[in-house]
Amino acid sequence: MLNYAIKAEQLLKAENKILYCILRYPEQFISNDDSFTSPLFWSKNYPAICLSELLCGINLLGPNPIVLADGSEASFNQIVNVFEKMLNVKLGDPQDIKRRVLNRKVHITRFTDALRYALQNCEKK
Repeated sequence: MLNYAIKAEQLLKAENKILYCILRYPEQFISNDDSFTSPLFWSKNYPAICLSELLCGINLLGPNPIVLADGSEASFNQIVNVFEKMLNVKLGDPQDIKRRVLNRKVHITRFTDALRYALQNCEKK
C-alpha cells in the first residue's frame, strides 16, 4: 500500500507541474492544427464525385506524385483530408470514395475525360 501511495503522490506532483507550466507558458500548449482556412471552394456545378475521381486517379499513379515533406508517399487518406480542407468540401470515407469510383460500370472517368477533352481542344496562345 505504501508503494501505491508513493506512486500516487508522484503522479499528483507531476500533474501539478504540468498545470503550472500550462498557466505559466500557455502559448506552448496552444494547438494551431485548424488555423488554416482556405478561401477556395469546390463548385456546386460539379458533384464531389468528380474530385473523388481525380484523387483516385492521382492515387493510382505509380509512383504517387503527392509526397510528404520527407519524400515518403502520402496515403490516400491524407490526400483526401487535405483536399477536403483546401476546397471546403466533404468527400466522405476515403476507402468508400475509392470503392465508389472504381466500381462504376458506366462513365467511370467522366470528369477526367472532360478535362482531357478541354485540354486537347483549348486554343493555344
